[in-house]
Amino acid sequence: MCIYFDLETTGLNQFHDKITDLCFIKESDNSQYQTLVNPEKNISNFITRLTGISNEMVQDKPTFEQLYPNILTFINDSPETKYLISHNGDGFDKIILRVHLKNVGVDTSQFDWKCIDTLLLAKKLYPYIFKHNLKNLMTVFNLTVRDAHRAEADTLMLRDLYRHLCLDLAKKEKVEYQYVLDNPEFVWSYINE
Repeated sequence: MCIYFDLETTGLNQFHDKITDLCFIKESDNSQYQTLVNPEKNISNFITRLTGISNEMVQDKPTFEQLYPNILTFINDSPETKYLISHNGDGFDKIILRVHLKNVGVDTSQFDWKCIDTLLLAKKLYPYIFKHNLKNLMTVFNLTVRDAHRAEADTLMLRDLYRHLCLDLAKKEKVEYQYVLDNPEFVWSYINE
C-alpha cells in the first residue's frame, strides 16, 4: 500500500526541530490525515515566511505526542507492507518521523514499512535534470504546482509527481503503468538495485 506524506517543521535539523504540519494520503482510496501540530517550540519568522505557519496558528493544536496514535492507526490499518512515499524522505521526512515516534516510545522497526524517496527516483530516472526539488520537477513535467511548503499541498504534488515517475519508469522498463503503480515493491527495488 502506498501512502504519500509530507512534514513541515520548525527548521531543517532532523533530530532537534519539531513538526508543525503533517499530511498522509493513501493511493488506494485517497483517504487523508492532515493536521497542524503544536511543536512546543518557537517557530522562527523565517519558517513562518517560508511555510505560512505561525506560532499563533499552532498554539491550540494538538502536540505530536497527542497525535501519534492517530497517525499509526491511519498507516497501519491493514496487514500488507506500507510504502511511505516522500520527496527527500531519506534525507529528511523519514528521519523526522522516526525521531518523533522514537521520542514518544515507538520503535518503527516493528512495522512493515518501506520508504520510497521520489527525489532518489527522479535522480535515477532523469540524471540530466539540473534541480530535482519538488517544485522544479513539477514545473519540468508540466504538473500542477500548488502552494509549496504546506503539508497538504506538498503531499498532493508528491502524489502527482509519483504517478508521473511511475509512468516513465513503466515505459523505461517496458511494463504496464498500472502494474508499476499497483506494485510499489517494483519501484522500491528499482531505486535500491
